[in-house]
Amino acid sequence: MAEVSTYLLLVLRGLEFLVEEEIRSKLQVESLEICSVQENPRPPYMQVLQGQAAVGRIILQTKSSAAEVQELRSVQATLALLAKSDEIDTESDAGVKQIGQLVQNADWDSAVKLWKQHSVRPVKDNEIKFRGSCVRDGKHKYNSQVLAGEVGARVVEKFGWTVNLTEFDLEVVVVIFYKFMVAGIALADPRKIQFRNRLANESRSALADCDYVSTLRPSTAYLMLQLAQHNYGDVVLDSMCGIGTLPICSADFTNDGVYALGGELDELPSGKAAPKQQGTLVSLLFRDI
Repeated sequence: MAEVSTYLLLVLRGLEFLVEEEIRSKLQVESLEICSVQENPRPPYMQVLQGQAAVGRIILQTKSSAAEVQELRSVQATLALLAKSDEIDTESDAGVKQIGQLVQNADWDSAVKLWKQHSVRPVKDNEIKFRGSCVRDGKHKYNSQVLAGEVGARVVEKFGWTVNLTEFDLEVVVVIFYKFMVAGIALADPRKIQFRNRLANESRSALADCDYVSTLRPSTAYLMLQLAQHNYGDVVLDSMCGIGTLPICSADFTNDGVYALGGELDELPSGKAAPKQQGTLVSLLFRDI
């Protein structure tokens, strides 16, 4: 019998309802909680749509396989949940210790087991190299580096793993927005996480140049397509398509169920898009007007 796995999903803020629709249509859901930070009607006010840490958050419990979860198109980042709190101290260094304690006392057995299911290469427990990182927005009496250091120290204390900031096997990520905190183990391929990044870039396998990171995320392109409520045979038009993320992903997401058109004034990005469109119903045009 399949075990229940607990995920922390980071998604586009404001469109969590569309993400939930995809999850429920594709996975065996045991429970699903949207725990994105909501606007505070009274002071102190929070800019809930600004900053990396203001990302939408969904806690998912499912019996579906790791491979099935990886097929979700609307998710920016997938983590194995470690801890969550809505009452982090922001006014003193006590908040740092509070987060460290929450991470240390988390259900690591379940999280590490889930991480191994997603891992691209096996590694022995006593040989794991890791790093702690932090995505933070809002007012705090401490900075991201201090938090990452505290998390790293707690993990070393608990497991004795080796810290390596660049060649790591496992990454513990803390996302804190004002007093709201979630933490988890990143389930992306660590080789795709750059040194200064806190989360891996989304897969761009449908695009010509997978290493060229455009502003538009494939998950956002997917959600835009769902908002449009497309039908088979519809035309998707992006008159300023850059490297073609929206038209190419639209054709990819729908298995060529739409005809996608993209136009671009700049020859460089359109050149990067062209090679990977073969075999899909996509036309990219270089415009001079």
